[in-house]
Amino acid sequence: MPGRYVGLYRLGDFERGLRSRQQLRRYRGKSRRDPLVIFLAILTGLVFVTILLGADDFSSRPWSNRVASRGSDRTEGRLAMPDSDPTIHTLDVPGARLYYERRGSGPLLLMLGSPMDSTGFAPLANALADDYTVVTYDPRGIGNSSREDTTQDVTPEQQAEDVHRLLSALGGEPAYVFGSSGGAVVGLALVTAHPDQVRTLVAHEPPVIELLPDSAQVRAQIEDIYDTYRADGAEKAMQKFMAHAGLGDAPGQEADAPRWEPSPEEMARMRATTEQFLAHLLRPTTRYRPDIEALRAASTRIVVAGGTTSKGQLANRTAVALAERLGTTVVDFPGDHGGFVALPEQCGRVLDQVLTETT
Repeated sequence: MPGRYVGLYRLGDFERGLRSRQQLRRYRGKSRRDPLVIFLAILTGLVFVTILLGADDFSSRPWSNRVASRGSDRTEGRLAMPDSDPTIHTLDVPGARLYYERRGSGPLLLMLGSPMDSTGFAPLANALADDYTVVTYDPRGIGNSSREDTTQDVTPEQQAEDVHRLLSALGGEPAYVFGSSGGAVVGLALVTAHPDQVRTLVAHEPPVIELLPDSAQVRAQIEDIYDTYRADGAEKAMQKFMAHAGLGDAPGQEADAPRWEPSPEEMARMRATTEQFLAHLLRPTTRYRPDIEALRAASTRIVVAGGTTSKGQLANRTAVALAERLGTTVVDFPGDHGGFVALPEQCGRVLDQVLTETT
């Protein structure tokens, strides 16, 4: 009997993941081109894909993850490989309550996203749980984390203070940190303010546009996206954002391509994340100017990473600019801006190699 599973998979790679056209025809999703869905999928490099396949057929795939079966509805739909179920925690910080998950054993490895929450890191976290104590969290106001004042912007510095308190609650030992996109910007702010808490920061494609030679033009484009959001709503703003980020049209939009039909609850969660991102995260994140002198002087080892297939896109350009300022080079990770979700085993091997290198 077919079983219902949910997987996190990158747009454009889904069809290549199916082993036959017969499996593609067995996909039951209906066509949907809601820009809110496309935006979040492209923003984080992933999409929730609902598949109706036989249990044995689906679980045999190397990239598959079954939905963890837990009693709390707060964890419904979250991914966990066998023997890698995370423990669920919350932490009160000034003005917010943070949700985080902990799995595995070994040196502490914290994964940061913004606006991506802990869900997106689950495949990579599971791939590394045999060798690390992996902690993922939802930033304030995102996913299962709340905040008291929902009218104010959330800056990288504020998020860095949240992470500082989280690391202190986890025991205070220096941690390895992997940050993606806005989470990489938060990682830079964390190292600037609390370098003693971070052994190594791997900053994967941080959108630090202030380091670009055309920063004034890019900044104006960001402001135009924000103004469009305020005047015309999220859909038009997202269309501009995708073009601005160099992502273009979402791949896999052919008429016979597999589609995802989100539930009302999933749709509401994504809409809330979209609103939070456009209203309160986009401008503060891209306005952040790294303190290059402080970063170079820090005891933390900083590794700048980029996707092998995202070269030329905005976030990859900013990664190159940051690496040049720090006097280093970009370390290639498999895939694109969200490659660690589509290719968790491959990216996990590269990340482990980076973290265990001696310099």
